[in-house]
Amino acid sequence: MISQSRVRYVCVQNFFFFFFKDGDTPVNSFTGAMVYFIRRCLHNYSDALCSQILRILAGAMADDSKILIQEDIRPVPPDPKTAYLDFLMMTYGGKERTLACWEQVLENAGLVISGVSRGSGPWESLAVIECVSKT
Repeated sequence: MISQSRVRYVCVQNFFFFFFKDGDTPVNSFTGAMVYFIRRCLHNYSDALCSQILRILAGAMADDSKILIQEDIRPVPPDPKTAYLDFLMMTYGGKERTLACWEQVLENAGLVISGVSRGSGPWESLAVIECVSKT
């Protein structure tokens, strides 16, 4: 449920920040948003760096904030396409993740999954992972 004090803010604002500039310190300009949406970015980073990015966002969240992550959730065992993409991402320092991998990354960031919406057809691996703070 969204708190009544925040319902009046019905606009969307784009912002950017440097993931690692301030360590684990949230940037004040984006604290307390209702929703944080990060799309097709986290697969570029290792589990440790991905957790650090998410920990920064988690530190900026209000009690009723959510983080929406649009990324692929890969099958277990991996199909040939998944294996190829995982090797490709490894050359950049990133990786493709299964749902269990996402759960661990989010756990390390102080977040839990509250919902998953998956695509269909050719987009069946694409998902939006909804996260909330553990506290």
